[in-house]
Amino acid sequence: MRVEPLKNVQISVPAAVTINQDVPLTCLYDLDHGESLYTVKWYLESEEFYRYIPKEIPPIQTFTTMGVDVDISKSDEHKVMLRSVRHEQTGVYKCEVSADAPEFETDVVSAQMTVVGSFRLSLCRFLYSA
Repeated sequence: MRVEPLKNVQISVPAAVTINQDVPLTCLYDLDHGESLYTVKWYLESEEFYRYIPKEIPPIQTFTTMGVDVDISKSDEHKVMLRSVRHEQTGVYKCEVSADAPEFETDVVSAQMTVVGSFRLSLCRFLYSA
């Protein structure tokens, strides 16, 4: 019987957030007893913006993607904190988790997030004198 080293991968991404809000994204998973984590990667659409590899120093690496700004001080293997989101960050967020050798079993989960906000339109009233 094959034992799966990686189980129960779950993602928590808010469906809608307000523009300029800081947003936590969460990816939870279970590793079988004795198994270790190889990597956790986050994507917006198909573009990687965050990578956590516990065996590397430093373990966190970020990538400039679609304007995504990660607060590294509030991010780890389970949570990524996005700073001051904008409309461009609307899309499908994916969390990819990989167990370590020898299996390198990988699972990917995804969820849609929409950044909403009001565009302010200022109307000026012009007064005409007769």
